[in-house]
Amino acid sequence: MRYKITCLFICLVWISGCSQSETASNQPSVQQKSIVELSKKETIPASFFPDPVKIVSIGDSLTQGVGDSKDNGGYLPYLQNKLEKEPSITSVEMINHGIRGNRTDQLLKRLDKTRIKEDIKQADSIVVTIGGNDIMKVFKQNFSNLELNQFESAKIGYEKD
Repeated sequence: MRYKITCLFICLVWISGCSQSETASNQPSVQQKSIVELSKKETIPASFFPDPVKIVSIGDSLTQGVGDSKDNGGYLPYLQNKLEKEPSITSVEMINHGIRGNRTDQLLKRLDKTRIKEDIKQADSIVVTIGGNDIMKVFKQNFSNLELNQFESAKIGYEKD
């Protein structure tokens, strides 16, 4: 039995090796490839970035900063720090509307709140992190008989939202 398995393995390796060499021979040689010329791109003008920058974040616990191992408030302070190092940006205002446990349907309802609407209207950029709790809901509701089609069904509503 061991001999048969070894022979089968060797045959599979040999067959896969043959198919790779055939594929490689169909590819154009280095000489046949077209030459691509590189050109220097224009420098982005300092006026391209708004200054000061106002960023509004909406979403779930990742946005809120829950679980940050360094307890700095998640990824948003890192983004703010990186942007403030840009020479053309003097300050960055971050407004965080993240709420732990939010799903897409809950976030959609919160988007009707006056404060969030106003913040979004005044924002230069909006960061959205949502969806993990939608997946967890499917997982929790179907824990004992979890199947892929349950996630596929939930995905329809999630994509719509």
